[in-house]
Amino acid sequence: MSIAAASLKHITAMSFEFAPLSASQASRSMRLLLARLPTKPPMPGMDLPDIKTKTVSTDAQQKIEITYKNKQTLVLDHLASEARLSELVKKIEEPARALRLKEEGL
Repeated sequence: MSIAAASLKHITAMSFEFAPLSASQASRSMRLLLARLPTKPPMPGMDLPDIKTKTVSTDAQQKIEITYKNKQTLVLDHLASEARLSELVKKIEEPARALRLKEEGL
């Protein structure tokens, strides 16, 4: 499961701080999410978000920070990111989906 292209269009930046050697669910979900991000724009004329990664030494230091087109920022700390990959994607896509619906006038 990865972030939908329609939602990715509304994300301007993503920052991952994760412990690569950790066996925790949070670290695994972050690594899977990062690995499933597209390397090329899925739609013509679409810009991919800026992606930054940083490795940290412990699970408690892990976090994900997402910035959306409306400058809203979502920060998921190590407790929030303990979710499974599908739940993590839902948390990230929810604000992007709201932006898309607002853009479409719904």
